[in-house]
Amino acid sequence: MNMEFKVQPKLLLVDDDPSHIDIIANILSSDYDISVTTCGEDALKLSEEIAFDAIILDVVMPGMDGYTVCETLLSRENFHTPIVFLTSNDSSEEIERGLELGATYYLTKPTKAKRLKAVIKTATEHFQFVTQVEDKYLSSFSLLDKATFTFRTLAEARSLASLVSEMCPISKNVYLGLCELMVNAIEHGNLGITYEEKSALNEEGIWEQEVSGRLSDPVLGARKASLEVVRTQDMIKIHIKDQGDGFEWKKYMTFDPERALHSHGRGIAMANGMSFDELVYQGNGNSVIAIVKLDHSE
Repeated sequence: MNMEFKVQPKLLLVDDDPSHIDIIANILSSDYDISVTTCGEDALKLSEEIAFDAIILDVVMPGMDGYTVCETLLSRENFHTPIVFLTSNDSSEEIERGLELGATYYLTKPTKAKRLKAVIKTATEHFQFVTQVEDKYLSSFSLLDKATFTFRTLAEARSLASLVSEMCPISKNVYLGLCELMVNAIEHGNLGITYEEKSALNEEGIWEQEVSGRLSDPVLGARKASLEVVRTQDMIKIHIKDQGDGFEWKKYMTFDPERALHSHGRGIAMANGMSFDELVYQGNGNSVIAIVKLDHSE
């Protein structure tokens, strides 16, 4: 009999408030192997010694603040661990700064246990998938010049995003942007989950369950999205289309302070600002083209 023993994902929790560390650890300890530290300098050392699946990071700490820790970590070669800010700094400027530095999520204190669990689950699963894909397979895929794919589920979207991003420079940023665009094509496009509905689902920590339920619907679940990728001498062009009615995409292209404290709604702005050189929605929004320019100067 083959038995698989699931290894708990490793989290690093960085916060100078011991009481808050206890609260977060109590929420997550049953599902994760948690290491803790109260200062940024120690966080940098621990992250070199242990391969964490995600890092939960406060902003205001004595000595090195969370923004500096985040920037230092993401400057390391081949560092792809998702960083989740969890802080009392809740102004739109602070949230925008954290996301622009490259954090995967920005949560504000106090946060609901269900939302925290959902965010950490998504972050660690994304990271584990990327790190488990065989390097030789990704290397072979990077030789591709043109291909068309269809996808229907969240797992298919994340898998395809990982593969396509390997064709591109700064693949981590492209991967994050592709995930946002492809998940948007599934949830908002094909399955018709509205912005308000997703907000409520995230609050309850049941967003993925709702997506799975709608995928089981005989009509909505039959819809597929498509991705076409073409590489030329100067650029990689990625065209994503869904079968939905579209959405008011223009207001999501830039960071909006009114959505700063929402649990979602920043993905397209992030993709537009840091993942791609150009991002162009067409028509009613169920078709989008992402451009990654190739630098031949080296």
